[in-house]
Amino acid sequence: MNIGLKIKELRVEVKVTQEELAKALKVSTQAVSKWECGGYPDIELIPRIAEYFNVTTDELFGLPVNDFKNIEQKLVKYMGSLSDVKERFAHAFSLCYYMEVSLNGLIDITQYDAFKIMGEDYVNSQVLLKEGIAITQLKKDKPFFALFPKLENDNFNAFLDKKDLMLPFLKELSCDDFFNALILIYSRVNNSFTENLFVKELSFSLERSKEIINTMIKFKFLIVSKLELDDKTINTYTLRDNPAVLGFFAFLDMIIERPNAFYYSNNASDCRYFDLKK
Repeated sequence: MNIGLKIKELRVEVKVTQEELAKALKVSTQAVSKWECGGYPDIELIPRIAEYFNVTTDELFGLPVNDFKNIEQKLVKYMGSLSDVKERFAHAFSLCYYMEVSLNGLIDITQYDAFKIMGEDYVNSQVLLKEGIAITQLKKDKPFFALFPKLENDNFNAFLDKKDLMLPFLKELSCDDFFNALILIYSRVNNSFTENLFVKELSFSLERSKEIINTMIKFKFLIVSKLELDDKTINTYTLRDNPAVLGFFAFLDMIIERPNAFYYSNNASDCRYFDLKK
């Protein structure tokens, strides 16, 4: 490929104009236009152009390369070049899925188009290795990705350290009132509220509302503030944002709706989650 055409391809890929590229390289817009019409930049500009696009000079000349230098920065620059944040999330999700597939050493991702798979029957994927676990759910209405690396640990026993707090929380969550109240506060814009929110929206008694709020405070879901109003002090409550709650319900949904088959699965026989001997 002609180097000028390669420059045009890279420029379009990262969504910059000829004017922006020219300004970054300190050349005229006419020079960039001339390159993209089949011309050649001055030889001293080649390293600067390669650096701007985060590619090697060999790549500029269309030569085959296996240089993964600064690949992380290239990925970050690519993601940052997407102007729409929703589009960034979509691309980040697909990249996460490809990274999961690559954990098994697979390189060709053409058969693993994340958004195409979302229309298939088997839309779950997992890699279970002794070095770590990766899970991707590719359902259109509830996609997510999770990675659990075993870096300095041989198992995931550390996730069980707070068993004395987990069991009481699960007991509360099994109560319909607490479950509905928790979902309600996470369905709102994070504005302050009083006990009357549960009275009005969930038809709880005032006493029951106070009980549930006290339980939420115990588990650090709420921040309590004092409000002086008409010579009276009332408590108001604000949600402590915690996106792990979403992850909890995502995994809970996946546990009770266990997939019967997987689009991609690599399960090592020596993979285990916990070590009861420790």
